[in-house]
Amino acid sequence: MGDGSTRKAVIAVCVCSVLSVVGAAAQTREGLRIDFGLGVGSLAQDGLDTQTGLSGYVGLGIDLSEKFVGAVEASVWKGSGRGSPTRSLFRLALYFYLVAGSGPVFKVAWEFDRLTRDRSGERSSISGQALGVGAGYDFILGERLSVRPMLYFAIGDLAGGITTFAEVTVGLSWRPG
Repeated sequence: MGDGSTRKAVIAVCVCSVLSVVGAAAQTREGLRIDFGLGVGSLAQDGLDTQTGLSGYVGLGIDLSEKFVGAVEASVWKGSGRGSPTRSLFRLALYFYLVAGSGPVFKVAWEFDRLTRDRSGERSSISGQALGVGAGYDFILGERLSVRPMLYFAIGDLAGGITTFAEVTVGLSWRPG
């Protein structure tokens, strides 16, 4: 994937965010929710060039109250260049909504990361932990469905080196009956 693919992904994320404004009334938050989404992100690591690539995630959340949601999430990001790293992670997250039912949302997370690189046929991996914060907005699409564009930033220590990651995602959240 070249620079054009990344640019197209960013445009798609922005268009989806704008189109989601056609939302409905606020949701009642109680029970489980299933989240999944796509995005674009950049990874920077001590001594290496910044890499940009596409990401995806899936999560399972439970409403702790009208304003708090606890979640477990799995995410994968793939750098766009040849020999670029792949970042996979498991995340424990807490979402806080300023308004019960919809609107601005903030996220804090504790991540368990793994960064894998393929170079000249050799595969190497490093692991570590990171802390992340995010901000977004929940647009309600119906009684059980919402869309959430979000900006997320994480910083962590992977094998003794500081790693930072920033991404923009658009996710769907579905609440089973």
